[in-house]
Amino acid sequence: METINTMKTFRFYKDQTNRWYADLPDWRGTHAELEMISGADTFLNIMAEGSSEIHVILSDESFENSDLLAIKQYGRSDGWELGEGAWYNMPSYQGIKYPDFEMWLCAVTKFVFGDFPEIIYFSKDANRSSFPEVKEKMKVKHNNVIRSSTTDEVKRKISEGLKKYNNDKVKLKEQDGSGSFGS
Repeated sequence: METINTMKTFRFYKDQTNRWYADLPDWRGTHAELEMISGADTFLNIMAEGSSEIHVILSDESFENSDLLAIKQYGRSDGWELGEGAWYNMPSYQGIKYPDFEMWLCAVTKFVFGDFPEIIYFSKDANRSSFPEVKEKMKVKHNNVIRSSTTDEVKRKISEGLKKYNNDKVKLKEQDGSGSFGS
């Protein structure tokens, strides 16, 4: 099945139990099916920078300043995954390499795109930042983002968090040989 050329902004949010969900008003399935699990939750934690809500631009076509998720495997690998889905790799995010970062994307992906695209392009929607002080201090001139000291501080904290994530993943891999985080 061909995917539908889609470029749309989607809202993701954490509920009171600290679990990530996609906000899809037209979804006809259960609320539980909208939960982001098995790496997708970690992916949103990285992008959300400590916020409990994030807007993400998703597309099956490349767009300016987008990163990508590349399909690794259709369907289940070990049989524990819930329902229909696919495993995706995120090779990098905002210039930081994640060669082993993978996530499970379920049938909600098929609902959004019409199928499971080989590549999903994504970017945080900076115009809907949950940090008004950061958004206020960001200025765009000729497609070059000039960041204020507040934005640089947030970027530094994100970078530190991502380094810790990678270090924890290496430690886990050394301990049990899997290197994967589950939910």
